[in-house]
Amino acid sequence: MSAVHTLGPARHACRACGMCCHGHSVGLSGDEPERIRRYAAELGLEDPIDDEGFLRFAEGRCLFLDTDKLCRIHKKWGMEAKPHVCQVYPRRHVSTEAGIRFAIDPTCGTGWQSFEDGPIEDPAPVDSPTRRPYPPPEVAAERAVIQATAHPQASVAGLASLVSGGPPVATTLPEGFPDRVLTRLREARLGQLFAKPELGSAVGEALEHLPRWLETGAAPPPWTGRLTPTQEAFTLDVVRRALWLRQAPPLRPVVLGHTLVLTIGALGCAWADPAPERYGPALAAWTRVSMQRALWLRLFPDPTVLRWLATGT
Repeated sequence: MSAVHTLGPARHACRACGMCCHGHSVGLSGDEPERIRRYAAELGLEDPIDDEGFLRFAEGRCLFLDTDKLCRIHKKWGMEAKPHVCQVYPRRHVSTEAGIRFAIDPTCGTGWQSFEDGPIEDPAPVDSPTRRPYPPPEVAAERAVIQATAHPQASVAGLASLVSGGPPVATTLPEGFPDRVLTRLREARLGQLFAKPELGSAVGEALEHLPRWLETGAAPPPWTGRLTPTQEAFTLDVVRRALWLRQAPPLRPVVLGHTLVLTIGALGCAWADPAPERYGPALAAWTRVSMQRALWLRLFPDPTVLRWLATGT
């Protein structure tokens, strides 16, 4: 069995927020389709599996998600009755050119509550992890950003500095960067994107305040002290895990683009509402949307926009 590489202890405690039951494709294997059809019949649900063999989602939401945000299968038959994909979430594995990596999925809506002190999850590998190799230049860029987010003096301002071509340790945002970010966020028509049914209502609800704030025309609030030290640490941890699991869409430059998209999301969510109970789910939802090609194309429709956003030139 191949060794599994981690970023350190992977901590997580499920708070049953239900966000994981929105916007995901849940594949079925073995006898799962038969079981799922039987459970659906007993619960009075029709057509639980789509034409491609995936668990059916309606309006981006799992058919088995109850109004209390709990899984109907789990409630009636227990954890072991759920599809394997659902049982292991949010534990994620990815196969890279250097081996198998493991981390807790940073798109969990309540991950901000347990990323520091939750129970440690077992990194035992899955049978067939998703394969996502990178070319050497992207591997080097990825290593540099992951190392920067783990620096003792790392911060969101430092991350913004790094993607702008500056030093990875900074206490203030790069000059002009907030205004460029705000310009792109306002031109990206985010409300339209967040309302897409395939993302699921939980994702849209977690982010609905961001386009509302953007529509007010407010200037970027001062960044110093906008987030608590714990929120800063959570943000860096989310970026680190998203890069480690290679959750970006297949666009280039993938590492710079992904880091930039996540940094933009952190700034926007913090400007809109920095309250922990609002910021944590919003950043997780933004990280989920960052896996969509559509968000990247809205933020930087061509390489010149990406370069301008990062550097101002």
